[in-house]
Amino acid sequence: MLCLLIPTRNRPALAIEAARSALAEGGSQLRVLVSDNSASEEDVRALERDCRDTGDARLHYMRPPRELALPAHWDWALEQALARTDATHFSVQYDRKLWKPGGLSALWQACLFHPEILLSFQNDVVLPTGERFVCGQVPGTGRLYRLACERVVELTARGMIPEIGHTYPILSNCVVPRAIFDRIRAAFGDLCDSATPDAAFSYRFCALESRFHYWDRAPALVRAFGLSNARSCFSGISGGTWDDFVRLWGDKPYLEAAPIPGLNLGMNVCFHEYALVRSHAAGRHFPAIDRDGYLREISRALPYIEDAAHREKMRARLLEHGWREEVSPPSSPPWPGIARQLRRLAGRVLRSTGLRRPLPPADPTLASEAEAVAFLIDHPLPLLSHNPQIEIMEPVEVETDRSMWPEPWRKQG
Repeated sequence: MLCLLIPTRNRPALAIEAARSALAEGGSQLRVLVSDNSASEEDVRALERDCRDTGDARLHYMRPPRELALPAHWDWALEQALARTDATHFSVQYDRKLWKPGGLSALWQACLFHPEILLSFQNDVVLPTGERFVCGQVPGTGRLYRLACERVVELTARGMIPEIGHTYPILSNCVVPRAIFDRIRAAFGDLCDSATPDAAFSYRFCALESRFHYWDRAPALVRAFGLSNARSCFSGISGGTWDDFVRLWGDKPYLEAAPIPGLNLGMNVCFHEYALVRSHAAGRHFPAIDRDGYLREISRALPYIEDAAHREKMRARLLEHGWREEVSPPSSPPWPGIARQLRRLAGRVLRSTGLRRPLPPADPTLASEAEAVAFLIDHPLPLLSHNPQIEIMEPVEVETDRSMWPEPWRKQG
């Protein structure tokens, strides 16, 4: 049985739509738990009512005993999911995620090929750019691969976190067997209650396990990036979700284990989680973080800072710690370029492999988010025979019985 956990705060409409999306695609072996950490009683009543009115016994609504900081909320909600259900596998789902038709069933089948192993997977994205929305489609082969946890550790230590790409086993893009959570709790005392639950889980998992599986296909899409905590943090948008995160976090130390302690810039939060696990006695050896690679990586976030004065302050901090700027980054966040690069790569790969099926219009931008969501559902990218984006992870293909894949997800590259 698969339990999908949807932690949410102050956005009941998104949360219930995410839950309904999962319920529409999952079968009898699915449970959906919505954990509501909202501050507003009006939001609480609305979401509790919507969950009740679905009339679906697979959907359960719950609230923590008090408002919690995001990492503590995820940790509490996961413990509740483990205690309240008999599920064998668990996945944390953003309330901004929607499942493509048949996508959740296909993901569950990919998991069942080797149910004892954690499975990570891709997501397409809808990215805002001005008043329009870009459809970010991730090319893939549709195949199942075995990846080494050691490779995640090695690339992180070299300052190459983005190069891990969609294979990165963060908590919100994984299906996790119950036994793995039990081992993490036994070793670290909790599941993910740290500066960021996604990366805290990732490095704890990599300290205790040797391998995981990756399904090279996108069964779901993520939208509403205006409400993304990561984007709010990266850009420093005043009034965004990051301000709410800081308020709930309180006066506790933040990112004190990172190579530059307390610096709230880019992937520094991931290096903080890596360093915490490295200092822990549990698990395998984590190499020291390469200073040049680290500085190079966190400097990539400078273009995302919207306030020029704050951006220059962050640049000065990096220079103080030995960073040497080689190329001036662009002056504005390259959100539209992400989708453009993905589609150009897909086009090159398709041409090189001899596939002739035409792609949808390059770099589609649409007037509304709803139109962009519909486009991603109706215009899947053709599958590749080979995906160069995951080569750095040294993937090993896992044999699967193609007849077991649900239609239309049975087709392989």
